[in-house]
Amino acid sequence: MNERDLAAAIQVAVARFEDAQAQARENAELKESLEARKVVDRTKGALMKTGLSEEEAYLTIQRRAREARVSMREAAEMILAQNAT
Repeated sequence: MNERDLAAAIQVAVARFEDAQAQARENAELKESLEARKVVDRTKGALMKTGLSEEEAYLTIQRRAREARVSMREAAEMILAQNAT
């Protein structure tokens, strides 16, 4: 293997590594998004048991997130924690 072949092999390895890293980041983001959705859905269900419609429950979570300046997931977790006590 000469220097040119070695340089090409290194470039390919670096490109594959960067692709793998990008896929890992995307996978983590998708996993987080799915977990956030699960928490929001669980909270909507809990709020709907109090008599709210699905839309009202979602808007309640959204309003809490906006007022507290947190993500929807964090707002949903706060609501769940509040309702658990």
